[in-house]
Amino acid sequence: MKITTEQTSPVEVTLNEEDQRNIAASYLEKVFNWNREYYIKNGEVKVNVVRYSSHSWNSVETVRKATDRDTFAEKVFQNIYKS
Repeated sequence: MKITTEQTSPVEVTLNEEDQRNIAASYLEKVFNWNREYYIKNGEVKVNVVRYSSHSWNSVETVRKATDRDTFAEKVFQNIYKS
């Protein structure tokens, strides 16, 4: 989030838990090159995609081979969004 102002002044913001999760996840997606919908299966980073034509269907796409960093990112996101 970018806010431009002419003056500098202290601001206090209270965020609910869902907003806190989304802000943290947005930042971590950039840091880890990860999407919160990614998951790891059989050593590969995967994502479910809905395809559309005259009808729609679900498809699983392989994003890349999973690295240790991907495994870590998956665990972080699971922890952020655990119920």
